[in-house]
Amino acid sequence: MNKYKKLIQKWESTPPKYRTRKLAHSSSKSVGLRSMLEVYIAAELEELRKQKKIKKFEYEPEIWTYQHEPQKYKPDFKVTMPDNSCQYYEAKGKLTDATRKKMVSVKRCNPDKDLKLIFERANNKLRAGGKMTYGTWADKTKIPWNEKHVKEEWL
Repeated sequence: MNKYKKLIQKWESTPPKYRTRKLAHSSSKSVGLRSMLEVYIAAELEELRKQKKIKKFEYEPEIWTYQHEPQKYKPDFKVTMPDNSCQYYEAKGKLTDATRKKMVSVKRCNPDKDLKLIFERANNKLRAGGKMTYGTWADKTKIPWNEKHVKEEWL
């Protein structure tokens, strides 16, 4: 069992009332990641690597620039496919206005990069009382996405 799956088992065996943001942060940090969503994605990518559906994956291995005055951006995961092509996965729990603007700019400034979003909850609304969800926003901006998992068709 890999380190990510062990952490997930420990996390899921913790009673929900004790699963705080602080515990999630310290737990994910123990395996070199920043959130429990990233831990779940890393565990899934590790399984896909073992099944030889992907060649390898790396966590935050590159820095991209975006905007007119260059900004820096690190996608969460770089996934190398069996044919040596690469995909990049970004885990998103919360999608703020600033984050949405950044993602659109990053995608526009790096059209050669195959960036995909993995939302913790794709049905969350962008604004209280609003109709648009994280998933519909991603569809509108033409950024491929899925909820909690790597989409089989991405492989």
